[in-house]
Amino acid sequence: MGSQFRLLWIVRQIQGDQTELKTTLNALHRSLADQTASLEKNTASISALTVHVEELRTEYLSLSNRVSELETHSNHAEQEKLKNVVEIRGVCSIESERTDAVVIQVGMALGVKIDTNYYSYMPKARALSKLNRKLYRMAKDLKKKGKTKYLWVRGGRIYVRKCDGGDRICVVCLDDELCSSSTPDTHFRSDSLLICHCNCQSLFYHLDELRVFLLDNHFDIVCLYETWPTPSVLGEMIKIHNYNLVRHDRIGKGRGGTAVYVSQTLNYSILASSSAEYCSRPEFILLEIFGLRSSKLLLCVVYRPPKTGRLDELQLELSRFTPTFRNIVIMGDFNSDLLKDTCDSRHIKDFVHCNNLYIVPYGATHHVGVTYTFLDLCIIPCFLSSHDLINITYRFITPFIPPPSFMYRDLKNFDVSRFLAELNALDWTEVFKSSNLDGKLDCFNSNLLSCINHLAPFKLCTSKRSHAPWINDEVRELIRQRNRVRCFCTDKDSFLSN
Repeated sequence: MGSQFRLLWIVRQIQGDQTELKTTLNALHRSLADQTASLEKNTASISALTVHVEELRTEYLSLSNRVSELETHSNHAEQEKLKNVVEIRGVCSIESERTDAVVIQVGMALGVKIDTNYYSYMPKARALSKLNRKLYRMAKDLKKKGKTKYLWVRGGRIYVRKCDGGDRICVVCLDDELCSSSTPDTHFRSDSLLICHCNCQSLFYHLDELRVFLLDNHFDIVCLYETWPTPSVLGEMIKIHNYNLVRHDRIGKGRGGTAVYVSQTLNYSILASSSAEYCSRPEFILLEIFGLRSSKLLLCVVYRPPKTGRLDELQLELSRFTPTFRNIVIMGDFNSDLLKDTCDSRHIKDFVHCNNLYIVPYGATHHVGVTYTFLDLCIIPCFLSSHDLINITYRFITPFIPPPSFMYRDLKNFDVSRFLAELNALDWTEVFKSSNLDGKLDCFNSNLLSCINHLAPFKLCTSKRSHAPWINDEVRELIRQRNRVRCFCTDKDSFLSN
């Protein structure tokens, strides 16, 4: 009888423990739901902060460029005020001496009589603005380190030359790289322009490769053809930092199109262009590039589709502007192999000869399998030297960046009733029998996590593509309609072929 009462007491105690356990599990479930909601809220906040940080970064870059431009303009204005200043160097300075007396003595030594009415102010300083004095000190340090060979000042501007016969380089501002990271950043503006051109075969799909290429190769002008424009590709979508984009899209037929990226340090104007409507004739755009001190450049970008008409329209437009330009560059894909003697190749050579121009002898520029053709031309005025211009084109491969991945617990099919049923079916005697609190906790956590892992397992998620804010519900519906039409056409073609 006593054993029955004892057994009954144990059963009632177990029932009470189960009730307490159910209460605890319900509390844990509510806490899990609260934590999930908090996590979603924090994720949304992080996304909003990421967008805001990107906006601030864009604004910071824009303001930095603007500050650099203002500093350059301010320095030019300050230097302009010093254009009537005469500078005398190499005279030893003695404390408490009169500057005007020293100048008069120097003039007497040179045989020049200097009257006090000839000048208004004689400071013991160089006739350079504050920024130019700083640039001069930096350039002088570089000369001492052997990075430049010649350094001089002319007309308030600081010039250097790295080696005998090298380009004359003008130091103008502090906002770009110089030679190495160990010296202060100083920008050198050369008298030459870096220009490249390429048949990109869809600018939108190769934009990332172009951006990576321009990070390490600072070209002033980038000419592209066969950009394959579409109305959905907006200018902001193919924008490159520090460059202005000039587009000439083809209308009425796919592919084709030309584009030019011009550095923001240069100014340009569009002189002429071919008709945007496709008419089986060469497509071109003529630009005037200025901002090169006293020089200006006539740049022409041409795409001549295969088996199209002659170059009469281009010849007419060039004849209007070439008499007023000394510097002319024509770049493009003429789709005629100049390595072979054909009617097309002779026509292009006659066009170049009639305009007194010269084709830079690159050699083969188009490589497919074992076939090599010379299609992409760079045409410039005739050389005064007997030496050829040597250049190479290097194809950069954009490194593959694996998409980010993360683990998450899938709560999509989580069933609370099933979860409670599995908890009731587990053996909890170890929790009550163990005399160690850590053992009780380990047993409890093991049983709880086994149920959660069974009903809400961890999954690996890999991000397939970056967020595209321009894809809304309307665009997604159009994509679905396109896919349905494509499937229908594919099935129809397969049926007809059978």
